[in-house]
Amino acid sequence: MLIIKIRSELVHSPIRIFNENGYEIFNDLDYIYNDKKLLSLTKKAEKLYDSYYDFNRQDDSIFFDEKLEKKNKNKMLHLINKIKKRLNKINNNNFIIEDYETERLINL
Repeated sequence: MLIIKIRSELVHSPIRIFNENGYEIFNDLDYIYNDKKLLSLTKKAEKLYDSYYDFNRQDDSIFFDEKLEKKNKNKMLHLINKIKKRLNKINNNNFIIEDYETERLINL
């Protein structure tokens, strides 16, 4: 059985797919990767999370804006919930969902 992990990471979709051996899978999952509704939701979540990073600092460091993340947490929670609903709708009993993001966001 496949595992879909939901977790926000810089420059990554919030969903990552792993096989039963723990290796990330990048192909042969057209029903997930080509789902237009899911793709739209994951792009929105990725863009929102990436907006918390500032690369234009004078000291060449990368800054993560925790205040902005807290401000937008309900928006992200809404997107994550919609992603999970869409995944459940297209699930053909081939995967389980592990959500690492919802609890983290609630605790901000």
